[in-house]
Amino acid sequence: MTYQKLMCDGFELNYCIKGQGQPILVVGSSVYYPRLFSEDFYQHFQVIFLDHRGFGKPAQAFTQEDYTLNKIVKDMECARQILQLDNLIVLGHSGHAFMAMAYAKA
Repeated sequence: MTYQKLMCDGFELNYCIKGQGQPILVVGSSVYYPRLFSEDFYQHFQVIFLDHRGFGKPAQAFTQEDYTLNKIVKDMECARQILQLDNLIVLGHSGHAFMAMAYAKA
């Protein structure tokens, strides 16, 4: 699995892709979350694990307004467009579920 980066609104977001099939965008950890799914799962779905802005990185010289839920939702859409994902499933766990729900609502 290769970790890659994309830029959205001045933020560098890490992501990795594992598997094949219908895409699932998983917001949260591109390092931890891939360990939670079985290898069989990856034979049916292409899972894109996307870190949200500020995740796992030292704080940059940005304001609190740069880290709002609305900005994270925009980053998810930016990633979807850059990665050319259509007809995807959005998934998030715990606090990341709020991000996934807000994206789906938008």
